[in-house]
Amino acid sequence: MRFQFDGYVLEADTSLRWAGHPVRLPPKARHLLKVLVQAEGRVVSRDEVAACVWPGVEVSDDSIARAVSRLRRALLAAGGKDVVETLYGQGFRLTVPIQRLRPGHLATAQGVAQSHEPAAIEALLTARELAARRGPADLEAAVACVTRALDLDPTFVSAWSTLAELRAQQVGRNLLPGNVGGPWVIAAAERALRLDPACAPALALRGWVKGTVLLDAEGGLRDLDAARQADEAYWGTSILQAWTLTAAGRPNDAAEAALRALHQHPVGLLVNGLPALYLLLADRRAEALQQARDLAARFSTIDNAQTIASTVTAVHDLHDEAIAYGREAARLGQHSPIQLAPLAYALARAGQADAARGVLQEMSELGTVPAYISTAPVHVALGDRARALEYLEKGVEAGEPQFVWSRFDPRLAPLRDDPTAQDLWSRLG
Repeated sequence: MRFQFDGYVLEADTSLRWAGHPVRLPPKARHLLKVLVQAEGRVVSRDEVAACVWPGVEVSDDSIARAVSRLRRALLAAGGKDVVETLYGQGFRLTVPIQRLRPGHLATAQGVAQSHEPAAIEALLTARELAARRGPADLEAAVACVTRALDLDPTFVSAWSTLAELRAQQVGRNLLPGNVGGPWVIAAAERALRLDPACAPALALRGWVKGTVLLDAEGGLRDLDAARQADEAYWGTSILQAWTLTAAGRPNDAAEAALRALHQHPVGLLVNGLPALYLLLADRRAEALQQARDLAARFSTIDNAQTIASTVTAVHDLHDEAIAYGREAARLGQHSPIQLAPLAYALARAGQADAARGVLQEMSELGTVPAYISTAPVHVALGDRARALEYLEKGVEAGEPQFVWSRFDPRLAPLRDDPTAQDLWSRLG
């Protein structure tokens, strides 16, 4: 049996994790925690603790107090909070709700290996390797691999949730229109949820589509809250929640969710520069600049981290820096217009209008789905408000999830008094 409480997961072998990271516990503290967790909030007397943790041995009150103290220190050192309460004269208990995870309900990452078909597991692992390359052909090849896994094992929950994730990546990178790919994400997520109603990635991805493509922020946040309850250690929920909180008109909460995702998974390729973007949308510009630079250095080979660094530095009028980041993003993500748009904006912001228009022309020749919302700020910087408004409207029609950012995007601030823009933004929560 596995237990989950306040971001911690205690495994049957008494190993403990917080936010997905292992927590070192001294042996007696580890056994004490197991006793308290299994009590599920009930007060455990001193005698019961002694019998369970020191079976057949006379134990002093000082020894029990030391075990309790070491347990508390370990929980705090891991980054969590003290959830152990001492009731003098009565005993000890945990002060937070405790959830039993049913047999077979494994942590999200472990779900990759849960299939009776070894070939299906291999196909899924190949799909995830391809997806990490992030190009259009790579993502399509990843979809083909995960489809193969599902042909071999239609009950493979992680394969269904991975299919939803791949389609969401295609939508998020403007490789699929949201109004096409969004329903595909929901269909795959719901297949996973039929097999496992507590599948956190499936719940989170369905919530993201509801909030950012269908513009049902309230419904999306309900799914995302359910995902966090199902697996508080799953970092993907936090990053998708940030996107949906922006749709709900809560940019500061979105920034905190993005920072939480970075804390949960500091090397996650899908986190990369996003905390800096959400800090910018929350008008926390100094923090955004520091994070953008730090994350661009940490994820030096990831196009998204470079595009966001270009955007943030351009807003700060750090023109040379913004253009340099933009050129690196274009080099890394030349297959996608969404990765070229920040360079065009940086050039336009720096007064290099002809060079910016050259990048726009290059974007139009890629033959991919247009990135309307990402391109709108370029037209603002070039002084073409009418084209920027046209692109906002087209982005909404196409179901581009980036639209939910546009209301708080400082690059679009000149449009905030425009009735057309206000009408479009009124569709958000």
